[in-house]
Amino acid sequence: MKRFKPIDLVIYAIVGGIVAIVLTSISSWVNKDGMKLFETTSPLVFPFLIGVALFIFLILTIISDFRNSSKEKEDGEDKNDLGHDVLMAAVYAIGVLIYAFIVPSLGFIVGTIIFLAIIMILMNYEEANIGKRAIRAIAVSAVTVPILHFVFYQVFNVMLP
Repeated sequence: MKRFKPIDLVIYAIVGGIVAIVLTSISSWVNKDGMKLFETTSPLVFPFLIGVALFIFLILTIISDFRNSSKEKEDGEDKNDLGHDVLMAAVYAIGVLIYAFIVPSLGFIVGTIIFLAIIMILMNYEEANIGKRAIRAIAVSAVTVPILHFVFYQVFNVMLP
């Protein structure tokens, strides 16, 4: 059985630390300041949901990675080496910087759809056909971003750029 790569363990630790900070901060606000957690007007509902979702997805990712860690690549080529991971992290970081500069001129929805589609195309290296990658990435981006915009802007009253 293959083991997790060190970079995976670092990522799990970072996300686990973020989850712990979010949930302990919420707990301290509830206990110390007497804020209500499960009221519709509570400012803690959204961070709590994010913390719980991060925790659940972290556990599911660890379980999935553990199950898949014993499976060998069928083509014998290991695209998940450290160099490739670092390259993808650098591409993502540069993409975020470019995104930050284009959002004011293109608007949140259009800029985010473009950013998300490009990042999804570049980081989905498991599917060889770039046409299928592009179609899926654009479709997912075009559906997801307006929904998220509606939820954050209309439901949670979060100001977006």
